[in-house]
Amino acid sequence: MSHVFLIGMPGAGKTWWGSRVAPLLGMPFTDLDAQLMYRYRDTIAGMFEKYGEEGFRQREHDLLELLIHNLSEPAVIACGGGTPCFHDNLELMKAAGVVIYLKCEIPQLLWNLEGDTERPLLSAADAGMPQKLQTLLHQREPVYNQADMAIDVNQLELSTFEQTIRSCTKRQSS
Repeated sequence: MSHVFLIGMPGAGKTWWGSRVAPLLGMPFTDLDAQLMYRYRDTIAGMFEKYGEEGFRQREHDLLELLIHNLSEPAVIACGGGTPCFHDNLELMKAAGVVIYLKCEIPQLLWNLEGDTERPLLSAADAGMPQKLQTLLHQREPVYNQADMAIDVNQLELSTFEQTIRSCTKRQSS
């Protein structure tokens, strides 16, 4: 089995779903944002502030490449919401495994992000959050739609998700 990359909007549940499906697949789980925070000893918002978005995106790209090439076994990797949209990250992920877009509607994203103050491009306290999410989704969805598969998280069950990943990775390796 190859790497499984989970992409989608902030709040779509990439970390939540990834951490639950990885053990069922017998694979380790890693979260790219958590790895970035560990490596740079800072929050994502702190890195945005310190390096700007371009500096952050370069560090994110470099770490994604490092993970792809240095993980000792295939893993389930939850990516940041913008990860596939910058540099050649989507192509890197597709070459190293299967990319799954976790689709989530704006009302569910808002619910999932309630109280979250750690996202540099979104502030849960911001009254304009629904519009910001809609704009971000409109910008990113053309990239997300290039994933190997899209799954609606509102219709997702863990056992179905596991079976879907297994069948997708089998088709890819054939």
